[in-house]
Amino acid sequence: MPRKFKIYTKEEEEEILRWYNKIPLKGLARRFNTSEQSVARKIRKMGLRRENKTRFKKGRTPWNKGLKGLTNTSETKFKKGYKSPNKKPDGYITIRKEKDKKVRYIKVDGVWTRYSRYIWQQNYGNIPDNYVVRYKDDDYLNDDIENLELISTSDNLNKNRNIEKSIETLKKTLRLKRLKQIYKY
Repeated sequence: MPRKFKIYTKEEEEEILRWYNKIPLKGLARRFNTSEQSVARKIRKMGLRRENKTRFKKGRTPWNKGLKGLTNTSETKFKKGYKSPNKKPDGYITIRKEKDKKVRYIKVDGVWTRYSRYIWQQNYGNIPDNYVVRYKDDDYLNDDIENLELISTSDNLNKNRNIEKSIETLKKTLRLKRLKQIYKY
C-alpha cells in the first residue's frame, strides 16, 4: 500500500510560516489534522528551522564560569590527610570470590596479593617468573605450607587441562578440516 503524504495548501503554508516557532509540533499537527512527522517534514522543506528553546545562546556566560569543580559544597569535600574508614591496614586478610572459588588475600605494603603466594615467599623467598603457587588438594582456603607447591605455568596448564573437553575440541577441528578439504575452502 503506497504511503499517503499530506499536500498543504497555500493558506496552510502561510499558517505554518506564522506559527512554526510559537506552537509545538503536536499543536500544529492537530491544527492540520496530520502527524507531527508530516509537519516537521514540511517545515524542513520550506527551509525553516525551529528555534531550540533549551539551547545555550551565544554571548551568555554560564553560571559556573570561573568556579573550580562542579559544586560549591566545600564543606563536604575530603580534607587533606583524610583516611577512609573502609581502608584496611597492612596484614589484613580477606576472602574474595574468583570465578567459582573463594580465595584468601592479604594486604602487604598497600598491595593486595594472594595469601598462598605470601606464605610461599615468607618460607622460600621470591617466586621466579613463569612459576605459580598451586594447591595440592585444590582447596583454595587451605593455605598450609604443606598444601602448597611451586610449579611452572606450563605444568600448571597441563594439570588444569580438561581431557574430555580437549578431545571434543580436537574432534570438531578434524571435522572442520575434512569439510574444508571436501569443499576446498
